[in-house]
Amino acid sequence: MLLRTPLSATLPEGWLTWDSSHQGFLPISFAEGLKRLTHGGKPRHAGPIPPPGTVLPPLLPPFGGTKILAVGRNYRPHAAELGNPVPEEPLWFSKPPSALIGHDGVVILPTDVGQIDYEGELAIVIGERCRNVRPEDALSKIAGVTLALDITARTLQKKEGQWTRAKGFDTFCPLGPWIAAFHPGWLEADLETWLNGRRVQADRLTSLIFPVPVLIAHLSRAMTLEPGDVLLTGTPAGVGPLAPGDRLEVRAAGPGQMRLAVTCRAENEV
Repeated sequence: MLLRTPLSATLPEGWLTWDSSHQGFLPISFAEGLKRLTHGGKPRHAGPIPPPGTVLPPLLPPFGGTKILAVGRNYRPHAAELGNPVPEEPLWFSKPPSALIGHDGVVILPTDVGQIDYEGELAIVIGERCRNVRPEDALSKIAGVTLALDITARTLQKKEGQWTRAKGFDTFCPLGPWIAAFHPGWLEADLETWLNGRRVQADRLTSLIFPVPVLIAHLSRAMTLEPGDVLLTGTPAGVGPLAPGDRLEVRAAGPGQMRLAVTCRAENEV
């Protein structure tokens, strides 16, 4: 797992959290990294820094909590482009951990479900167990932010009326490339999605219908949020279909840039 903060005077290029062994540097688990980072309520360096020139293994998807939850229709233009009304309160759904892949991963499109869309998002990583949080206290419960793609089988979503299958296929929840230790400024950044070198989504995170403090407060009235839980905050307008061979990027200040490839697999393939 890779964690990053621009706020460290001693580590201006970011924080790497690794356990070392006789085999070299290996990624620590997200759960352990998050525990170290949030110990005492403040982000901190969570492990030794690999020396220059170290070949790092692939990054692990940043998840170690109990749930991945996402909010729909949280930008007015996105609700409009799909012909949906703006919700009166946050519209939540879940994505299974089996949907997770990391930075430089491959989104696998099933071939028998119709159109499959990209949805670039900012995701919040909870850093403290909490329940019934007030909006004014919500930001203190965040460990950091990362980038996400809420890949959606759009034809299936419209057909079934509920979103569990359409949002839950394997590889349908990329997260990465790292967790940026939380800073309020990350919630004012521009969020962009790029498809094959062309920018297809762009909006400011200040355009959220329900801002992050409202989202955390609303959800925590229904369920306890645990350290490592991931909350996807919604996608801007500009969603569209994916095809095998596509290259996806999501960008925002803080987490940086996440890259994905796209391929397909038939239903009966393992």
